[in-house]
Amino acid sequence: VRIYAVKSEKGLQNIVTYFIGTTIILFVISFFLAVAAAPIIAELFAGGEKIIPAKIVMKLMFGNMPSWLAATLLTGAVAATMSTVDSAVLALSSILTMDLYRKPFNPEMDPAKEATIGRIISVVLIAVMAVLAFYPPKLLFNSLIDMAYPGLVTLAPAAILGMFWKKAGPAAAIASIVSGSILAVYLIFHRNPMGLYSGFWTLLLSLGVFVVVTFLMPAKEEDYFRDVERISV
Repeated sequence: VRIYAVKSEKGLQNIVTYFIGTTIILFVISFFLAVAAAPIIAELFAGGEKIIPAKIVMKLMFGNMPSWLAATLLTGAVAATMSTVDSAVLALSSILTMDLYRKPFNPEMDPAKEATIGRIISVVLIAVMAVLAFYPPKLLFNSLIDMAYPGLVTLAPAAILGMFWKKAGPAAAIASIVSGSILAVYLIFHRNPMGLYSGFWTLLLSLGVFVVVTFLMPAKEEDYFRDVERISV
């Protein structure tokens, strides 16, 4: 959503660079914290309880902090989560309204009607997500968790290289995302090669496909600037 708000090519590149840098820093810090806390985590679940990552932070906070402080920090985490969900709902409602309804069926739709349809779709999406949150289908829930980050990294080559590599075009982006997503789904039900995290393989495949397709079907430079101008508008 934030990417759509930029007004220039430079701003688009800056926001992508910022997200890449902050994400790498946060994930590296999280990795070392998890490694250092491994003995503590083992003690928390020493009674034979299954280790659930989402419960680790809550157990540590309520076991080592005053309840009011732990609750305050958790409130901040919930607020950040709601912000992410809000952005996802806005993006999905915009896609469904503009790309799947207005463009194919009603190109001359009144902006007021478009906004109304978008609001209705947002309410429906929120209701569906609330039901799934309270009554999550176990197989679907577990599959989504297993696919979340491996599926997300398939977007990296298209999102990053698409901003800085002028020869990259839509064909490379689509082929990269589709191939990586198919592999992410496949690895949910099959053992990861060499025991490595599935996200590594999906990133490797999507990056390779993106580069190969770009060399086979390079985009024209004027198309690159036209696409940047379209996004900024």
